[in-house]
Amino acid sequence: MKFKPNSRLSEANIQAEIYHQCMIYHIKCYLEYKHEHSRFDVVIVWKDEIVCIIECKSYKTSKPGKTSTKQHAKYSQYNLPIFLVTRLEQVPQLISDIQALLISK
Repeated sequence: MKFKPNSRLSEANIQAEIYHQCMIYHIKCYLEYKHEHSRFDVVIVWKDEIVCIIECKSYKTSKPGKTSTKQHAKYSQYNLPIFLVTRLEQVPQLISDIQALLISK
C-alpha cells in the first residue's frame, strides 16, 4: 500500500512530538486527559497537580490560533494557563514556556 500524506500534519502527530519533547526534558505530561466533562489534548503535571493545558490544532499555514471558541472558554474556567499549538514548529517554544512555568512553581 502506498502512503499518501495529507496536506497538513495531524493533531496526533503534534501531540506525539509534544510528548516526546516532554520526555526528553523530564516533564510529566499526559495525553487525552479526561476531567469532569472535558478532554484535554495534553496536560502538564507538577507534584501531582495539573499546571497547564495544551490544546493542539493543525493548520496548513502559520496563523494565530483562535481563542474565542467555546472550548477555550470552557478550559479557561479551570484557571490554568492554556497553550495553543497549531504547528509542529511551535513545539520548541512551547517546551521553553513550560520550563519557565515549572521554574516559577
